[in-house]
Amino acid sequence: MKEPEIEEYTQSELDAFREENAQGVTWEGRHMTGYEATQYQNRIERGIRTQKHRVLMSEAAGDEEQLLHDRVKLTRLNQEYVRFNKAMGFKSRAERLEVVGWSSSRTTQKQVGSIKNDPQRFREIDFEDKPVTKESIARIKPVSSQLLDATG
Repeated sequence: MKEPEIEEYTQSELDAFREENAQGVTWEGRHMTGYEATQYQNRIERGIRTQKHRVLMSEAAGDEEQLLHDRVKLTRLNQEYVRFNKAMGFKSRAERLEVVGWSSSRTTQKQVGSIKNDPQRFREIDFEDKPVTKESIARIKPVSSQLLDATG
């Protein structure tokens, strides 16, 4: 049986790779190696997926205030992702942003509509995470198990 060929690099090529990685990039005042930049990209992608799940859950629960909060946070994460990828010269990895049950055109249209219909409410939103209280739990409507299965 023939062994697979392994691509070998010269020591000077490996040194050049290490030097390029160590030079890295600066994003918003923070220096990162090339590897750290890809890890930051992964972190933003993970945040976007998590936020999409939260939007789906808020929609299912019927909590309009939390839904608006979640949509705004998702929009900010998407904007950060686009800015970061553009600045680093990275390509967007749409497959890493996919969430079961998510339709980006549907949600984007709802987002824009809610902001246009009530811009004052949009300005007054408190974007800090809110503590879980008995009152906030009481406002939650039951969610079907199908939605929970679909969102992970």
